Amino acid sequence: MGNVTATIGSNYPTIMGNKYYTAGTAVLSSSYATSGESFTAATFGLGKIDHLSVTSAGGYTFEVDMSNLKILAYNKDSTLTVTSDSTAHGTDAVSVQNSMLQHVPTTATVTDAVSIVEVSSTADISSITFRFEAWGTG
Repeated sequence: MGNVTATIGSNYPTIMGNKYYTAGTAVLSSSYATSGESFTAATFGLGKIDHLSVTSAGGYTFEVDMSNLKILAYNKDSTLTVTSDSTAHGTDAVSVQNSMLQHVPTTATVTDAVSIVEVSSTADISSITFRFEAWGTG
């Protein structure tokens, strides 16, 4: 479980003022660790890292936890719920369909809830490549 692997672009690091700047692509391990994947400043070609920015990719959102030097991965968890005041009767598809046609609901509620949840522990998301930008010292 757990380390970030980065590929730094060929033109980096670049000095910007008194800071080093690197950019490139990164992936997480093939066995995601709950609470994030670890990284060091050296992962991104720096001696000390002051700021790290990452993009979303492949349907995943990534969050940088600078306090713990980790990158967390999240994906969407959507739930669709349909409720009505109509009651279907029968045990097979045809009976239920006929019952629903005879008992048209007077009210119906459709709820589409989308939330962002952390990727489950040990999930393999190593095929998802995201972009990064990092600032720090050499």
